[in-house]
Amino acid sequence: MEETWKNIKEYEGLYQVSNLGRVKSFAVYKQGKILRPIRTHKGYLTVVLSKDKKEKRKRIHRLVAEEFIPNPKHKEQVNHINGNKTDNRINNLEWVTCQENVKHAWNTGLAAVNKNFLEAIKKSMHYRQYNGEKMSLVEIANSENISYTMLWKRVIKDNVPLDEAVKKGKVDRKNLIKRYKRKERL
Repeated sequence: MEETWKNIKEYEGLYQVSNLGRVKSFAVYKQGKILRPIRTHKGYLTVVLSKDKKEKRKRIHRLVAEEFIPNPKHKEQVNHINGNKTDNRINNLEWVTCQENVKHAWNTGLAAVNKNFLEAIKKSMHYRQYNGEKMSLVEIANSENISYTMLWKRVIKDNVPLDEAVKKGKVDRKNLIKRYKRKERL
């Protein structure tokens, strides 16, 4: 595969990333210098990018995916297909959802299978029908001004119907506010 270079978004003219997973800096060297990656405690390769005296650590596989792999479904994670976190070539990366990434790790033996956890992820990732719209639990909690953690626990862990959990969350919130105001008066 021939190496192709593209400017990194927000760092145009300063840094480029290649389809083979290498990062080049033009900040000091006009011809560019390949940066030495830093391995994180989880095994991913990163580089430090600097602009306007601000440094940011970026994962190389994410830089490659953002510049070279289309993401029309707006999936949020990048998966290493062969399971090797240091292999950041374009043909080893793909955009995935959190659920797809976890399934891949379990199917390839990269993570121990925990069926209860998988079921919880499946349930929490699904959108629910609420007020005539498909919404995630996070969106529902935000729209109703209630705790997402409470809503998730009741709906996913305790299998409480969504409408009932939302009503209970509103009551809990009102009681919490009343208790807080009482303490303020004392």
